Amino acid sequence: MGGIFIYRIKNLGKAYKTPSGEKWALRSVSFNLPSKGLIGIEGASGSGKSALLNCLSLLESPTTGAIIFDNEPLSNFDDAKKESY
Repeated sequence: MGGIFIYRIKNLGKAYKTPSGEKWALRSVSFNLPSKGLIGIEGASGSGKSALLNCLSLLESPTTGAIIFDNEPLSNFDDAKKESY
């Protein structure tokens, strides 16, 4: 793959606790997003689209994996950097 990537998503997973046990919205998701262009996300209801966007926007933390933005893991962001992000 060529080009410059603004996001690198590595083995991302998001699980939610439910009364019937743990439910995974995302499991082992990996991809890169370029710094330019338009990206669409599609999938069936319940396939994890909102979970992915919530993790990318820092509304939720992933259960597993890493989201790297501009070569820095989002998990390393302090409060000031999260606010400007």
